[in-house]
Amino acid sequence: MENMGNIEIVSSGKHTLHGLNFYLSYFDDIAKVLPREDYCFIVGGWVRDRILGEPVGYNIDVDFLTTADPVQLAKKFAERIGGHFFVFEKKGFLIKRPVIATVVLHIPPYRYRFDFSPLKGKDLEKALIEDLKERDFTANAIAVNLDDVLSIGAKQTIVFDPTGGIKDLEQGLLRPISLENLKRDPVRILRGFRLSIEKNLTLTEDFYEFVKETKNYF
Repeated sequence: MENMGNIEIVSSGKHTLHGLNFYLSYFDDIAKVLPREDYCFIVGGWVRDRILGEPVGYNIDVDFLTTADPVQLAKKFAERIGGHFFVFEKKGFLIKRPVIATVVLHIPPYRYRFDFSPLKGKDLEKALIEDLKERDFTANAIAVNLDDVLSIGAKQTIVFDPTGGIKDLEQGLLRPISLENLKRDPVRILRGFRLSIEKNLTLTEDFYEFVKETKNYF
């Protein structure tokens, strides 16, 4: 087992961090409406920014993957916290998460947005890893189990990082998971430039080469 500062590498693609790094009080409310047999993972920008040590700020966006029905889970969560609930679908056969249930809560000066997407598969960890590998950048392909963040064992929360996002963040890099992933959704190119500026991360050379080669394609 290797140690990298406050991050322990426990196996390929997994690390341990103190779960309270990722904690938000509304996560307790999600846990209370999550069916006992189901799981919920925190993914994406919330996890990335906590690893970077960024302040939470006033605009708070959190993405979840869940084995529960995301619509029912989000609806119950919205009712519990007094938020607004809505559902939209991502169109196109290349998108693997067609249904996203969203809860929005505005408590000035704070604005919260919680997005719930489905996670399906007989092998839970395999399904999670496959989903993460379909994302845009390694920095956005990191996940933690909601239960681990809340439990008394949060000190040893497992962080799923199949594409090496933590290492890239330590080096200040924003690296595409694959160029094929960028091709599936060209909006990810714009997101890359935005994130690079907002998070002070350096886009890798393969990203720039891809943009040069495909500028006339889209």
